[in-house]
Amino acid sequence: SPPSPRRSGRSSGTTSPTSRFSNATSMLTRDDEIRFWAYVRKTDTCWLWQGGLSSAGYGHFAPRRGFQRAAHRLAYTLARGAIPAGQFVLHTCDTPACVRPEHLFLGTQADNMLDKTRKNRQARGEHNGNAKLTWAQVRAMRAELAAGATPTQMARTYRVHRDLVYKIRSGKIWLEKEN
Repeated sequence: SPPSPRRSGRSSGTTSPTSRFSNATSMLTRDDEIRFWAYVRKTDTCWLWQGGLSSAGYGHFAPRRGFQRAAHRLAYTLARGAIPAGQFVLHTCDTPACVRPEHLFLGTQADNMLDKTRKNRQARGEHNGNAKLTWAQVRAMRAELAAGATPTQMARTYRVHRDLVYKIRSGKIWLEKEN
């Protein structure tokens, strides 16, 4: 049977972070490249994207033909070539609007998460949007546990799961250095 026709430039349904970008430069004209670099303001450190930004601060660029692309990914592709499937473009400078090729490197999603954790950009403790407790409650709970309260009693008092109390008591989560 013949292959089904592709819909107007859309991806074939894959959710790979790079599938839409692996041919990023193939649809760019010289005029698109000139327009792209015209949106860049070079500083002593970062090259900052001056065009449209996402809510997270990442630049985006729409060539004359084709669809919108992440500016840092396009900068990487223009400077170094195609991004391999499954790879993300990460920043050494942690500036989402930066498109300086020397500040961009390839990595996996796991690399991205590890980089975020190493650089302390991960919300922790009560600053995490999913936190059920505050630092004051955790300290009070630890004091009550030290005075003889059971994890089950603390779970009922603070309306959390008992496993959370065990992890707090053992020091696996809610570490004081995070505060």
